[in-house]
Amino acid sequence: MKTSPIQQQSSATMIDQNGWALAGQFGDVAGETAVLQNKVGLIDMTGSGLVRIEGKGAAEMLGATDLANGSGQPIDGGTLYRIRQDLFFVHSGVGNGSTIADTLTEQANASEHLITVTNVTNGNSVLLLIGPQSSEVLSCLCALDLHESQFPSGTAKMSSVAKTRQLIIREDINGIPAYHLLGGRSFGRYLWETIIEAGEGVGLGVAGLEALESLSS
Repeated sequence: MKTSPIQQQSSATMIDQNGWALAGQFGDVAGETAVLQNKVGLIDMTGSGLVRIEGKGAAEMLGATDLANGSGQPIDGGTLYRIRQDLFFVHSGVGNGSTIADTLTEQANASEHLITVTNVTNGNSVLLLIGPQSSEVLSCLCALDLHESQFPSGTAKMSSVAKTRQLIIREDINGIPAYHLLGGRSFGRYLWETIIEAGEGVGLGVAGLEALESLSS
């Protein structure tokens, strides 16, 4: 089973999430769910699929010629985001990266253009910052304008977060602001601890996947 660098020293109850060992709960699912609903919580989502597609003909292959930079659109198995004219990412659920990468690789091989498809899932940690005060916490660590008018749900941008390079994807859940932070695996534990410290003043709490499932249902 694959493991997250964030939970190696955790006392959480671990669960198998499509071949990844992730925190299911930290002891009180109801309390964790309440934090996500009313304040802000941090969840380890390492293993969420992330596939990079790059090349001059990528937009045409993906059916995304009209997709604006920073915007997303649903595709089979996940959501496609355009970062710049020739660079895209597909973000998907935990354990789904390989399937999506294989499908896109077949399409790229059949294209007349040079298109590179790379499954970067295993090289990244993924943190989910979710709750009404999530943008307030993230703003302490990131210079992006996170106002609703500039960074609505369905937006993706590359930026520095606590001096680490992250792909930031906003995907709200039942109307609750939620930001996925996808960056180098080696920085995962550091970013986890830094976000917890930044959120102390607004009551940030850590949560497991069972609280997220409860919130989503």
